[in-house]
Amino acid sequence: MLSIIISVFLLASLVAAKNPHTDRFNYPDRVDWALKKLEKATEKYRDVNKAIADGYTPTDEFVPNMGYHYINFRLIDDQVDALMPEVVIYVPDDKGGLKLVAVEYISTVPNHLYGLEFHQIRRLQAVHIIIDPIM
Repeated sequence: MLSIIISVFLLASLVAAKNPHTDRFNYPDRVDWALKKLEKATEKYRDVNKAIADGYTPTDEFVPNMGYHYINFRLIDDQVDALMPEVVIYVPDDKGGLKLVAVEYISTVPNHLYGLEFHQIRRLQAVHIIIDPIM
């Protein structure tokens, strides 16, 4: 089982539109439960080719201290689904491949998830969740 740490790099603000599915993931006392659900939902994306097949587009540059971002542009809207992140993030592994280490949620409006408020970056709102630390 992956070591799960919720180390958050916040990027968005205030409260979100009501979404019954997402609201279940907004209780700080249920973070462990929520992260297990997230880990299960993103398990297939450990294989970067499955992420690409599901519509995640790779960015061409490595973001220092973060990794390669693969973005599913079809998911970016005013809704956030805790089990379907808009971005999956990879770092190079010691075998020449890529290792899934984090996800990012992006919204076009202020939003919240995992009890965290999104913060604004440019015209979007976002929050990063690290699911397998690079330590």
